[in-house]
Amino acid sequence: VGTAHLMEIMNDYDLLPVHNFKYGAHDDADKIDSHHLKERFTQNMPDGCWLGCHMSCCKMAEDFKPRTGPYAGQVVDVEGPEYETTNTLGAQCDVADMNAITMANYLCNEYGLDTISAGSTIAFAMECYENGILTKKDLADMDLSWGNPDVLPELVRMISLREGIGDIS
Repeated sequence: VGTAHLMEIMNDYDLLPVHNFKYGAHDDADKIDSHHLKERFTQNMPDGCWLGCHMSCCKMAEDFKPRTGPYAGQVVDVEGPEYETTNTLGAQCDVADMNAITMANYLCNEYGLDTISAGSTIAFAMECYENGILTKKDLADMDLSWGNPDVLPELVRMISLREGIGDIS
């Protein structure tokens, strides 16, 4: 399962970054852990960074249908997600929706973004929203409440294209 098994370990030992590192465990971590990934996403052949790698992190979300973008509705294969992606786009944002995480992962791959940086940036924006630093007015009426899976793909797109909130430097 590559690094995806770290979700269970980090959660069990209260080390899983949740709500942008406010908490160490997530009640719904089992919805985005390696057992869930293993049931839904397979790859016939393990793939590591080099031939002798025993971790074989690279996994494939096969037969995934993107909801938005140029391949919306088509069947595609998505590289990942692995622990860091499910952590930053999932637990850090309080999102326990594997479809939303996989969609954001797919868009990061398509736009050439690092999933760790994108997820951490989105978690920070959610915390700013929670604390009133960002408002719906700043966000073109988007709701950046913790756990809102619908904003992940849109924010990845906005960051990539430097639109709206994604253009703040």
